[in-house]
Amino acid sequence: LNIRNIRLGREPIWSPRDGGQNRPVVHAIHHLMTVLLGLKVLTVFFEAARYHYIKMNGHAEFLSAVYFTMSFIKGTFMFTVILLIGSGWSLVKPFLNEKEKKIIWAVLVLQIIDNIAVVVLSQETEGERLYEDWSAVLHFVDVLCCCAVL
Repeated sequence: LNIRNIRLGREPIWSPRDGGQNRPVVHAIHHLMTVLLGLKVLTVFFEAARYHYIKMNGHAEFLSAVYFTMSFIKGTFMFTVILLIGSGWSLVKPFLNEKEKKIIWAVLVLQIIDNIAVVVLSQETEGERLYEDWSAVLHFVDVLCCCAVL
């Protein structure tokens, strides 16, 4: 019966079970990943609408603003989820102590500022004198954020 259900797509091939109760184990991080997937779908939808509107009218200021806003929210949420997974939250331990919370908030704020700076820098021409210097500094900040999580 299980092989038939797997072949028909009604049951996953592998699903973790908790204590023989035949219920899948769902942690809070799984719900956050579902929200992240929804944000990704919305971002791609608004990007497609933006390109369609540009093709039809030649410009799309409003849809560009919506797309960039959704992209920013998705990127921030994705980094937050990666940060929580890296800290061991939800799978190893269901809580974070005060020191971990402070580190996560500091890294998250620094990463948001860094992402905004990268967007601003990407709007500049690559041939400018300080482009390479600022690009290297922003990549270094990314590496520092990753090291702080570890």
